[in-house]
Amino acid sequence: MSKIVTGCMCPECGSEAILRDTAERYGRSYGMEWVCPNCPEVFVGCHGDSDRPKGTLAGPETRDLRKQCHARFDILWRRRGLGRRECYAALAEVLGITIDEAHIGMMDADGCRRVLAAMPAIEAQLRGEETSQ
Repeated sequence: MSKIVTGCMCPECGSEAILRDTAERYGRSYGMEWVCPNCPEVFVGCHGDSDRPKGTLAGPETRDLRKQCHARFDILWRRRGLGRRECYAALAEVLGITIDEAHIGMMDADGCRRVLAAMPAIEAQLRGEETSQ
């Protein structure tokens, strides 16, 4: 698995990311983050109190698109009572990707745009309706 995929390499310049406390960015600690030493706006937060990245490093546009994706997609399993795995399986099927690739935190800006455009088809898939995608 490449270092870009594991979240430890900058997708913009190819530099090895460094691990640091988010206090350096926000003035108080929210945990750790991986950040590019050359592209300070390219970073990814870590899970809980670990050094495990939540996805790949991303710049502002991709982070914003990931937030939009989660805002639309997470409602399916949080509020509608559907299983999280079931929702991600539908996402993978509609996009024609593997379940391992169906992780919003691993997607680039184009992948996120595909998720946003596919939301009606994903919702239809989860309702058991046939889609034309």
